[in-house]
Amino acid sequence: MTIDVTVAETGAGTYTQQITAGRHQFIADEPLPVGDDAGPNPYDLVLAGLGACTSMTVRMYADRKGWPLEQVRVTLRH
Repeated sequence: MTIDVTVAETGAGTYTQQITAGRHQFIADEPLPVGDDAGPNPYDLVLAGLGACTSMTVRMYADRKGWPLEQVRVTLRH
């Protein structure tokens, strides 16, 4: 399955971006004082993607092995 991701300036702020990933939409921006802090910055988004992938992989592996795993939490820092 292929999902297109589109990123476009919103015009609402200097760096505010509208991101569309499949049927999902969200905003990215730079923090104050550079941007308007309307959404996560690009580094936050990269870390979120890595964290989500790691958490989902651990969950899938535990489920396949039949391991009792209550919750997965991944913390990342840049």
